[in-house]
Amino acid sequence: LDILRIRNYYLADDSDEGETEISNTIKVIQLGEKTLGRSLLTLLTSWTPPSSLKNNKAPNGGTISYDPTNIMDYHYQQYGTWWTESLIHYQSLGVYPEYLSIQTEPNNDTQDHPSMKLDPYQEKANGIAGYNMAIEAAIQAMHLDDNVTDVPKFIGPETSNFEEYQDDSDEPCPFDVYIGNLVFTRTIYAWAHHLYYDELSTNNPDALNDKMKKFQGHFSSKPIFITEYYNRDATAADSDWDRLWHYAKVMHNALTLESASAFFYKNLYGDDDALVSLPDNESYVLSPEYYAFKHYSAFIEQESRRLDVTTEESGVFISGFSNRSVDKMTLVILNENVNDITLNLEFDGISITGGKIYTSTKKGKLCDQVGDFDPADDRKQFAVSGESITTLYLKYVSPYGIEYWS
Repeated sequence: LDILRIRNYYLADDSDEGETEISNTIKVIQLGEKTLGRSLLTLLTSWTPPSSLKNNKAPNGGTISYDPTNIMDYHYQQYGTWWTESLIHYQSLGVYPEYLSIQTEPNNDTQDHPSMKLDPYQEKANGIAGYNMAIEAAIQAMHLDDNVTDVPKFIGPETSNFEEYQDDSDEPCPFDVYIGNLVFTRTIYAWAHHLYYDELSTNNPDALNDKMKKFQGHFSSKPIFITEYYNRDATAADSDWDRLWHYAKVMHNALTLESASAFFYKNLYGDDDALVSLPDNESYVLSPEYYAFKHYSAFIEQESRRLDVTTEESGVFISGFSNRSVDKMTLVILNENVNDITLNLEFDGISITGGKIYTSTKKGKLCDQVGDFDPADDRKQFAVSGESITTLYLKYVSPYGIEYWS
């Protein structure tokens, strides 16, 4: 676990336990850091501001409130002040978010849970506040307040997907309309979105491949954060392996085709759709997606750099990452073939000095350590089980070094 996405509960009125939720979040961060033995990065985001700042005076749906005599006079300043006070409150409790997103899924004003609608820009015709003005108000307010210790890096717009349709019409509201209407794109550190599409089903983890490649081609000037995804299509009829494979393949596609710099699961713990579900006060259950996520997150360190990895083996997908210290490498190998295969591994310009092998298989292994990667015999052939996910966590040295960003 590298980054924990937390909800801004400051003055939240959809729950009587806003401060309790904040306190519980802090305890999770502290326990996580104690377990990891290092600091835990945080991304602070909002499901909804206080109802007093919304036009419908309710947690679910609505938009930023406005002057009833002038629909174009939205209360952006008050909204920016609330965000600034929120940040000051969290910092006073010892939480200093590295990243901040002002609104999760601003293109979704569902009435099913806390939410708020923000269009790319405000229009008098539809009475919806503009995301561009809202995020600018928050940025300016934080920079102007001396009580803010550190201003986080802003990411956004954290839409539910690459593009969405509004009001059941055929007129698209693509992600790039949000970006194109920002007051200053330079104030945004990373582009962020979710991956919710009906076609991204358990049996079709590659449904978004073309969209991912297109998105990367247009928006590669900044880091890309996929800040939420879980398989909404998963049912009790799906096997654990089908769910595990689906999630690992979606992660592979996002990291390699879209070049995502960060990938978040929806819920770390909680209900049945969490990585770790809590059926009662005394037990927990690890989901299949937990092990898919583990193949990446347990071995790819913060600020790792993706390596150029290629394979000509049909049905095999490989991604590679080097840590910032340039002495450890992670290879994640996905084999969708029924039969076992043998890969001829070639490491260009580096020497592998050792490592560990972890595997999940359709036959029941769940990110189990199955052996050591011993290069003593100049090993180049590597056997991969059929229908499996394998992570090689390797130590290496390079006489030439590897160029790394500053």
